[in-house]
Amino acid sequence: NNELFLAGLKKIGSANSMSHQSDQWHEIACGILYCFPRTRKGRFDSSILSLNILPLSSGSWTRASTASELVFDLQLSGIPDDIQFRRVSRQIQPPSTRYDLLTALGVKAANPQLIARKILSSKVKANPPLLVQRARFFFDHRSPSYGLPQPLGLLLISEDLHLLQGRSIYLDLPSDNGKLRDFMPP
Repeated sequence: NNELFLAGLKKIGSANSMSHQSDQWHEIACGILYCFPRTRKGRFDSSILSLNILPLSSGSWTRASTASELVFDLQLSGIPDDIQFRRVSRQIQPPSTRYDLLTALGVKAANPQLIARKILSSKVKANPPLLVQRARFFFDHRSPSYGLPQPLGLLLISEDLHLLQGRSIYLDLPSDNGKLRDFMPP
């Protein structure tokens, strides 16, 4: 019966015993939860959302209700040091019922668009290395195939160490015939 199954999972989660269960056990439990009825909008019942069934990369477990705040393992390089994501365990990989359940709960893949939005929405102090890392991420992922938002609001640092937004500064490229500043009035 579903209520007994949920009560058992709740007891295991509240006793911090979830980490003592095998991957195979977790796979089976997630498969059963994945088959539970959902609301008309495809959401899971609050009795499932309250369960500590999401394994984090840190080794701890968290409630299913926090799934939308989590990402699957980050396979991208060049993510700025100040951009932090809560990640689920690397053991959760497709194809598996664990991956399917976590996706249905709202865990997202960490992709360049998600990282770019987080960079643009987070504040950073005048820290030149972090500003360079952030700009470098946009440069490394500049191909239109990534579909990144325009970084016009990205904070950058100029040669004379002034903080400017992306819409207020330019970059001289080696392929240019001279520097733009040589043609502009002082």
